[in-house]
Amino acid sequence: MFKDLSSKYYRWGLALALENRISSAVEVLEKTVVFDESNWKAWNVLGLCRYRLGDFDKAKKAWQKSLIINSETNPAARYLNDMESDEFKSLQKQYNLALELALLGKYSQAIRIINGNKFLSSSFVRSLNLLGLCLYGKGKFRKARLKWEMALSLDRDNPCSTKYIAESMRLSNNRNFLVDWWKKAFKLSKRGLRDEELLSNS
Repeated sequence: MFKDLSSKYYRWGLALALENRISSAVEVLEKTVVFDESNWKAWNVLGLCRYRLGDFDKAKKAWQKSLIINSETNPAARYLNDMESDEFKSLQKQYNLALELALLGKYSQAIRIINGNKFLSSSFVRSLNLLGLCLYGKGKFRKARLKWEMALSLDRDNPCSTKYIAESMRLSNNRNFLVDWWKKAFKLSKRGLRDEELLSNS
């Protein structure tokens, strides 16, 4: 029975992912692997979704679990190998540095780092959201919204991008509000809360 439920949720999660509804797909795929931890394909898709969001540590853990279940002809081996490359480690280091600078209010430096890497500035939801917040902190509201709209093109259900756009349109004359909210939310996330919980705490 649970394996049937897992298969059903897997198909649903995969369909959501293919529609660029990544945050929703993650929620569904997490249920998939609860119903059947041996569903290695679900672990792989969950990892790909986490990767698209920019949640690299959780993506890695999902692929590691998949590989434990099926070590033969599993694309998770290639995904994990790519994450061990110097190029990827450099990308992750750049993102972490940009994040630290943004938290210190050094928005121009953070923007330069993210924009200096085309892949970082266009491929991950979290880096696009961060770039938007930095632009917003500098008073570049229109450019910030464009970045959040790009993030929504990657993940149509992203709760943070949606909130940022809504709040920026409502409070475009108060450039500090949204950035201050984000810094508070980031501190909460360090304690292990999910994006949805962060939004409900704001």
